Amino acid sequence: DGVELFESGSMKYVSKVNVQTLIAAARAELREAEPEVYKAFLLGLFAGMRKGEIDLAEWRMVDWQDHVIRLEETEWLRLKTKDSAGEITVDAEVIADLRDMMPQSQSQFILASDRPARNDSARTYYRCEPIFDRLNEWLRSKGVMANKPLHELRKEIGALVATQHGIYAASRFLRHSDITTTARHYAEHKARISVGLGKLL
Repeated sequence: DGVELFESGSMKYVSKVNVQTLIAAARAELREAEPEVYKAFLLGLFAGMRKGEIDLAEWRMVDWQDHVIRLEETEWLRLKTKDSAGEITVDAEVIADLRDMMPQSQSQFILASDRPARNDSARTYYRCEPIFDRLNEWLRSKGVMANKPLHELRKEIGALVATQHGIYAASRFLRHSDITTTARHYAEHKARISVGLGKLL
């Protein structure tokens, strides 16, 4: 109808997190005292998983030998897109942490919760909502002041992967359905680029 849209502002993620300090604090303060909160932290940061994925990820999805988490739709988990399914490569140290905590778990899910899983709710429902609330509270106490602190962990790992390995690698790691989604939010490391044609002169 001839109405022009406003130009969208930049959506590039700008890191305000000292990830090394945050990891050290989580290990010292959460691992023993609040293991479910710590596991949510691990899956959010190191695996870049979304809130709903963390909520309903099951132990059987963890491949202890190959150090991957194989996300798939289940009776409870409905993934955001078809590209959300797949393997997430996770550091061996994270897998070791999860393995150490598994014997204490009485749940099929990686995060144990008193709230049951549901697939019949008309509204957004998280069985681990109290755990997520506590993690958000803890993250804010550490200076993560974003509107969604837990989701900020996913953004942080996305930025780190994009910087070290490029936009395509970040897109696959975050399981975006389209690389343009990744490009809108993450900038690759500003390295000087040359294709080396000069040597042909």
